[in-house]
Amino acid sequence: MLLKSRYRQLSAALLVSSLTLTLAACGGNDETGSAATSSGGLERNAIMNYEGSDREAVLYECAKKEGEVVYYTSLGAAKTVLKEGFQAKYPGVKLTEFIDAAIGERLVSEETAGRHVVDVYGDLYGRVPRDDNYFVSFKSPNREGLIPALDDPYYAGTGGFILSLAYNSKLVPAAEVPKTWEDLLDPKWKGQIIGAGGSTATFMSAAIGQEKGLDFLEQLSDVVQIQAGVTSGGIADLLVAGQAKFGWNVSSTNISKDANTPFGWIPLDPMVAHYQVDSISKSAPHPCAAMLYVDWLLSDEGQKAINDFGRSSSKQGKPLLPVEVPGQDPSSWNLKFVTDEAFYGKDGDTFDAFVEKWTKTYQDLFE
Repeated sequence: MLLKSRYRQLSAALLVSSLTLTLAACGGNDETGSAATSSGGLERNAIMNYEGSDREAVLYECAKKEGEVVYYTSLGAAKTVLKEGFQAKYPGVKLTEFIDAAIGERLVSEETAGRHVVDVYGDLYGRVPRDDNYFVSFKSPNREGLIPALDDPYYAGTGGFILSLAYNSKLVPAAEVPKTWEDLLDPKWKGQIIGAGGSTATFMSAAIGQEKGLDFLEQLSDVVQIQAGVTSGGIADLLVAGQAKFGWNVSSTNISKDANTPFGWIPLDPMVAHYQVDSISKSAPHPCAAMLYVDWLLSDEGQKAINDFGRSSSKQGKPLLPVEVPGQDPSSWNLKFVTDEAFYGKDGDTFDAFVEKWTKTYQDLFE
């Protein structure tokens, strides 16, 4: 038994030494990615799968030698609360963020050209396939408690938003707030319901169409006026300005912390849960810092930063709304996660086929 124990201690020590010494060579900022590939597949896999009790210390020591983690994302929080929180937690490791709604196109373009710049890619699911083409599978002790639909070997959901019905609380009396999607068909609301176009409309159409049928979706399309070129946030602004009474597909991120803002948000059955998922590049120039950063995003501290920014937590039992709404029980909500194959693959579709089919359905009915 003593021999076995000594062997385990020696093996762990050798692995830590291998990670620390081998990956010190990966600390450069060579945009061609040669530094990243020099560590070899075994060492990189060791980083992404290391489960020792000293995991954080090992990753941090190596990350300090690398010096930074390059983060491609569409989430504005990366420039503020995420950057501040991560750098305060791990001095000496800089978070270099590139924020763009079309950041996925940049990633694909660079990787296709053989330029390996990004370490972690965080964006809404579906914009870039999350597989071994660009990314590496990884483990994290902080995956524990993740909503199952957000937990995959090649990504982890870090924060998102819920799409449902919003309304102007000055124009709609509390007693008349709809309790079901069917309530919106009341003739008195005709001409008073607006909605955003684009992907939010596609996924809302799919969720409602799958649950209630295409006939109902067609009836709903008769009373919803799509605002071309207006985002979900723009719809919320129009509601607050009194331009309409209801917003058909408005994000929970728009719920105001100011009780005087005439904005209400009500969960209806079903709703869409649209999450950012984070992946680690298989050619990451700074693999230790990349793994350390994803661990932090999934930690209680990282999740709180994301929630404080107005996003839904990705952990079971954690807040789904940026503020507490009296009388709401999120555990009872019928959420359709965009990442869930049970949603997009219900009819045997791939994700891309699903998006194509329901985009056409939405356009045929609503536009």
